[in-house]
Amino acid sequence: MASREIKLEDLPKLPPQQLAAMVRQFEGEIKFFEGSLSELKTVVGTFKRSQDALNGMAEMGEEKQCLVPLTDTIYVKGKTTSSQKFLIDIGTGYYAEMTPFEANNMFNRKREFVEKQIKQIEGSLLPSKKLNLEFTYEALKKLNAEAKAVTSQASGQQSIAMKAK
Repeated sequence: MASREIKLEDLPKLPPQQLAAMVRQFEGEIKFFEGSLSELKTVVGTFKRSQDALNGMAEMGEEKQCLVPLTDTIYVKGKTTSSQKFLIDIGTGYYAEMTPFEANNMFNRKREFVEKQIKQIEGSLLPSKKLNLEFTYEALKKLNAEAKAVTSQASGQQSIAMKAK
């Protein structure tokens, strides 16, 4: 299936095994996109909290006591040395010294990029995968119903033949 694209009108012509495999594939893709959305929304929240922390630190002034987060649950006592220069984690273990203005710009750019990805997933990718799943599932149900009808018709004819003997 990955090598060629299947059109909606071709779905009823496919064997049930292939339709079932497509249903499983679409369900997996939907689960993946929903998990990605959750993670991306968490990242947006992290950027907002980082920006709030930065702005709070910038307003504190110099030589103030504060708690510095080492992890999500571990903090150490610290003291501010400057309210105009901050060490900002820019990703994968790299840090850059920035002013509050520069850091806010960076956080805004990153947050806007992630929000754009969220809109793309919510706006087109996820709905199209759900629609594909729905069409494939309906085609599979139709094939199963047709198979049941043929089976019940065949068994009905057998019982008539048995009664005739």
